[in-house]
Parts: sequence; C-alpha cells; structure tokens
Amino acid sequence: MVKYFSLNKRELKIFLLFFIIYFIFIHWDGWSANSVFYLTKSIIDDSRLDIDNYFNLTGDRSVFKNHYYSNKAPGLAFIAVPIYASWKFIDYNILQHFYAEDPKITSEYVTITYNKNINTIDYITPSLFLKTSMILVVSLTSCLFTSLTILLLYKLSNYFTKDEKYRILIVIIYGLGTLAFPYASVLMGHSAGAFFMLLSFYLLYQKNYQYNIFAGLSSGLALAIDFLTCSMIFGLLIYLVFLRNKKSIGLFIFGITFGSIILFSYNYLIFNNPFESVFKYQDPIIWSLQSWVVNKETLGFNFTYNPYTLLNLFVYPYRGLLFYSPVLILSLIGLYFMYKKYKYEAISIVISFLTLLYLNSIYFYWWSGPFFGARFLFIITPFLMIPLMFVVGKVNFNILSLLLVASILINLTSTQIGEEIVVAGKEMTNSLCCKMTLEYEKKVNSYQILANPVYDHYLPLLIENGPKSILIESLLVKDYIFDIRDMWPAAKSMEEPGILNLQLFTLNPFGFVFMKISFITTLIIVITIFLIWRKGAVEFILHYKYLFAILCLLSLVYFFDISSIAYGKNWFNQEITNGIPSHWISDNATICIYSPKEEKIKLQFNVWTFYKNRTMEVYLNNELIYKFNLITNTSRAFTTPLIELSKGENIIRFHSLEGCDVPSEVNAWDNDYRCLSVCFFNVKKLDMKILYGKFIFENWYDEEKDNSGNFRWMGNESNITYYTFNETNVNLTFSAMSYYKNRELDVFLNDAYVKRLFINTSWSNVTIVLNLSKDENIIKFHSVEGCDVPKVIEQTDDNRCLSFAFRNIRIK
Repeated sequence: MVKYFSLNKRELKIFLLFFIIYFIFIHWDGWSANSVFYLTKSIIDDSRLDIDNYFNLTGDRSVFKNHYYSNKAPGLAFIAVPIYASWKFIDYNILQHFYAEDPKITSEYVTITYNKNINTIDYITPSLFLKTSMILVVSLTSCLFTSLTILLLYKLSNYFTKDEKYRILIVIIYGLGTLAFPYASVLMGHSAGAFFMLLSFYLLYQKNYQYNIFAGLSSGLALAIDFLTCSMIFGLLIYLVFLRNKKSIGLFIFGITFGSIILFSYNYLIFNNPFESVFKYQDPIIWSLQSWVVNKETLGFNFTYNPYTLLNLFVYPYRGLLFYSPVLILSLIGLYFMYKKYKYEAISIVISFLTLLYLNSIYFYWWSGPFFGARFLFIITPFLMIPLMFVVGKVNFNILSLLLVASILINLTSTQIGEEIVVAGKEMTNSLCCKMTLEYEKKVNSYQILANPVYDHYLPLLIENGPKSILIESLLVKDYIFDIRDMWPAAKSMEEPGILNLQLFTLNPFGFVFMKISFITTLIIVITIFLIWRKGAVEFILHYKYLFAILCLLSLVYFFDISSIAYGKNWFNQEITNGIPSHWISDNATICIYSPKEEKIKLQFNVWTFYKNRTMEVYLNNELIYKFNLITNTSRAFTTPLIELSKGENIIRFHSLEGCDVPSEVNAWDNDYRCLSVCFFNVKKLDMKILYGKFIFENWYDEEKDNSGNFRWMGNESNITYYTFNETNVNLTFSAMSYYKNRELDVFLNDAYVKRLFINTSWSNVTIVLNLSKDENIIKFHSVEGCDVPKVIEQTDDNRCLSFAFRNIRIK
C-alpha cells in the first residue's frame, strides 16, 4: 500500500501550495465552529462530553437530561483533540514563561440576543492561547484535509488521464473553483468528510480486497464526521455489489463498523443507545419547533420530498451547487463519457449524488445559516472531479476557461463577510436566528428565486475590498492579533475606519495614497506560488511577459488609490449598503482633507440617522462651520457652506449632539451592539471650479425613478445652490407634485421671498423668473402646510415626511 501513498516532489508542491493558500484565508464563523471546538475543549479541559461550561457560546447545541451537547457529528471534534491537547501542553509548559495576559481583559464578553429571548455570549478579547488554538485547529483539520483531498485527486487522476496539464487543471478546478476553497478555511466537518470518502473510493478502486477493510474504516470515520456521507457509502456499497465479490463487501462493512466506533461510543455514553442522534434533541429554545425543523422521532429526517429544496441547492442562485461552481456542469456531461469506459464507477457516483440530493430534500425542509453555497452538497464534489477528467480535453477551450474563471471568481468572493441568513433577511425574519415568517415560508416552497447573494452581496464586496484575509487584518489591529473571528465584538470604535485600506503617504499635489490590505494577501500568495513553482513561474512570466506586465499595471490601479479625503478616527468598518460603500460613526468622527493650496470648497455627503432625530455639527479644525438636522430612518443629501481650507491637511469633525444608541438596547437590531448615530455615504469634496452652472441639492431625499424619469422628494424645506459667473436674470423651470393633498409652496432666493405657488397632487410645470447674483445663490423651497408621513396615511413602511416631488429642474 505504501506505493499508493508515497509523494514525489511535484505532489509535495501541490500540497504545500494549497495548504498555504487555505491557511491565509482561515476564519472562525461563530456558532458552528464553537459547537465543534468547545466539545474538543470540554474533552481535554473538563474530561466531559457535554459542553455545559460553554453552552452559552453557541446556539448549535442539543439538550438531553439537563445537559448541553454539540449538535454536530463528533468526529471532527475528536480529531481536534490531539491538536488542542498538544498545543495546551506547549503553551502551559513553555510559552507562558514568556508572556502574561490580564485575566480580566481576556474574560470580558458581550451578550448577543436573538429573537428577544435567545442569548449567547462572545469574548471581547479572548486569550492568546484560545485564539492560537482556533488557528491551529482550523489549519490542521479543514485546511489539512482539503489539501490532502487535492493530493489524492491528483494521484487518482493518473488512472483516468496521462496528460499532465489536465491533471493539474483538475486540482486547480477543485482547489479554487469549487466549495472546497471556502470550506477549507472554516472549522466544519465537510472537508474532512469529503477527504475520507474520496480515500475510501481510492482504496476500493485498487480492486484489492485486502484494502477494503481500510476503505471501510475510512468511510466509517467519514460518517462520524459528517452524517450525510452515508449517501456516498451507499454508492460505494453498490459499486462493490457490481464487482460481485462478497468477501470485499464483508470486509468493507466490517471496516465501516469499526471506523464508526467513535460515533457509536459517543452516542452510547450520552444516550445509553449507540443509535441515538444528537439531532433529535436540538435545543428547543434555539430551534423553535416549526415545520422546517428536523423531526425528533425520525433521527432528524422529515421523510417529506421537497423539490423546491432540490432546485435551490442544485441550480438556483441562492445556494445552488452549479451556480456557485458552474464548471461542475461539465462534470455532468463527463458522466456520459465516463460511463462508456468505467461503467460501474460512473453508476456509483450517480447513485451517491442522487442519494445525497434526496437526503437534503427530506433532511432539510429549509437550510439555514449565513454560509456560502450548498455546503451540504459539498462532500460529493471530489467525486464529481472524476467525470470531469473525461471531458476537459474534449470541451472547447474558451468555454472551459469561461466556466473556470467564473467558478474561481465566485468562490473567491467567499473571502468576504458572510451575508445574513438570507440577503432578503427582513422578509424571512425580524431577527438573525431560527424563525421563519409564514410569508417567507410560502416563498421558500415555490419556484421563486429567493435571492442572489453572490451578485447582491459577495461580488460588490470583493470588487470593493479585494480578497479578504481576517488573519492578516488581525495582525494590523491592536488587541486583535491572531483573532480570526468573522466579527470582533469589541470593535465598537476603531482607531481607523476599519482596516480594509492602509494610508501610506501624501503625494503632493494629489492627496493621500492608500493601499488595500488585500494587496498584502495577494502578494503573499504570488510569492508563495513563485517560491514553490520557481521554474514554472519564471517560464510563465517569460512566455507571457506582456500579459504579466498588464496584470501588474492593473494590480497597481486596483490595489492602490489616491484621494484628497482620508477617514480619520472613530469610524466603524466599511459596509456596503445597496451597492454603495458606507461608514457609521458613534458620536464623533473625523476626516482629513488634503489641499495643495489655500482654497474654498464645499463638502457634500448623504447621511442616514439611526433610531431618532439628531442634530449633527460639522467642525473645521475645531471651529463650528455647519449644523444640520436629521430625521430618523431617512437618507438625505447635505452640502456644507464654503469651507476655507489651509494648505496641507485639514481636519473635519462630525459631532452628534444627541450622542449614539446601541441597536440591541433599543430593540432595533438584536445582534448589533455598536453605539451608532449617523451613517455617511458618498462623502465628496466639491472644488469651486466644478460648482458653476450645476445644481447642488441640500436636505432632499434620495433620488427615485418612475416611468417618466428621475425625481426627488422634499420634506418641510429643501435648498438648491447654484453658482453663476455674473449677475443675471434666468428662468427656473421644474415639474412639481404635492403628496396626498394640495399645498402651497414658498420660493426664496438668498433669503428673499420670491413667490408662492399652489401645487396639486398631479405633476404640473412651473416657471419662475429669478435675478441671480454673482457666485453663490441659494434657492429655498418651503412647504407652507408642512409634510405628511406615508406610514401614517397609507399604512406603508415609508416613514419619511413628504411634501413635494420635483423633477426636470432647469435654469434657462
């Protein structure tokens, strides 16, 4: 058997390359990882199988006889035991002599509330030992097993194709273009389960009955790690039946039984029954007993076939396997070619795939979690690489390239923070956990497309941020070194506005030079590839020198940016709202504006206030220059008066007079415990040279669109600023409509009354003669009867206060 597992130099390079790439992107997803990790921790630290001492760190838990247990298959936690135990021994006996931590700091935590009655906690700054333990456990389980799976695929490919470039292509497709990439970097059982199942197939394919017991042992371990691997075990049993060797079948089944001892022993020690299941006892406080929750009486299976689940998990954009890895479409085609020469192997893969699809349908009425793609189907992906080997040489190269690039790009988006339970989260539930509204339940059980997280969430973030490594980010933030958690609970008021960009230096006269943190990540990966594949990398660069030069130039443009505005202190991490970058502040925040000379500018921005009306002050170098009022839960555009900038750096400070509010404390967003006041969008510096002849809108609602074009709503009062080079008479023309009832509109020019207009509830054209002064002119619109709230009048969700809508504003 040794010859089947010996490594040559090329195989070692393949393993190292993918292991390092996966390690760079490791992260900690929360409940799911905690459920596995704290079972490991409980076994070593407390010599117990329950997680009673850590139950409030995860919602992925089960309850039996007043004890809490992980609701995951126990195999991965047991594999992590020697990793955690060894690191604990090293830390306690060696490393703690060199560092000491304040126990008060490392034990502080925040409470996270879901659905008003579900509370879990998360440590603010875990101990260095705990953080490094998380890194080691993820890297030596998920990263390691995915890299071994790639190595095994490379070895297996030698039986089906001798063309080396196709063998390399297969491992690239699997390693970067499938769900292997995102799930190699998190603590979940899918990667380890996939490895042991492929290893089982690899041993069976040798057609040496002496290996069958080891193949069964591998399948048994896979079952103890991921229950859904039973579908592939069934497929392998069918494969052995086709081979018609009773002795092989017996040895395989014996191996499965022996390999499953971990699972059966675990169940017996908890339930006094080896065939019980932790899924039967999921904590009812967390997992409310609704129709989509697993059936307690049938080991978690509902036995109700659901075609809508199959569509969403197989092809639809919300979680579809083929949508997230379109290159796998070729695998389905490849099954046809594989069947011609490897009939039994092809049938075994098809049976495993169909069984897994069916189990997902009856096992999950609905699939939950802010996870990437159809994770419950991932374990079949290594098997789908085998038929792909039969088609890569036959398909048009352009089609193959397009599918591969799309697959790699989509899976690369998984490096961004995960979406909520669904992108349309408020449609499903008012909270982040465990309950589905009846309206959304109807949508799930239909042929409707639920959402497109890749297009709506992940791709915009990837374009904006680049490949995101939480490990590298943590190394740049004080107190968060080696913290790979997806969200840091204590990051309430960062010194900088997140850590997605580094301010490098000032480039006169252009402004500040920024570098995306993802450049460091990308550079490390490029250097790793070059060091491991030096000869191949040099040959590629020399052969495609012009392409390489273009890629370097594009990288400079993409990863580096020059701007006259730099975010200063006390901004929260950047978010993407409706495709637009945005930043929250607490009660104070600063920006720095660089000016190559003394000049006058305006500062323009859109703002959205949280929870209540607020007054926002704007200071220039500690001198108050502007004050504006904000109405809750509405977005409006504001423009400051002319600001006189000094040469060099100028500090602008925003201050909320009403302070800030914590969403979880005011029953707004249960899982958000930042202190928030105002969110800023599109902060722009308007130079004088671009102001003339253009409208500057202030205190208007965001622009909207209907069948007749764009328009804007105003509240009680809104302004338009217009600059002219000389004093002149003009005609101001626009179309206006009053909301809900007829109203009177007063028009002012530079605080002088101009005219009162009567506007009805349908669009009407208006012309006003104005005598504009040189330079700045402020045209103010004032609603005499005030404004009305649609939420009150029409019982809608629109809580803006509206008076008039304007469109086609022109000056002639």
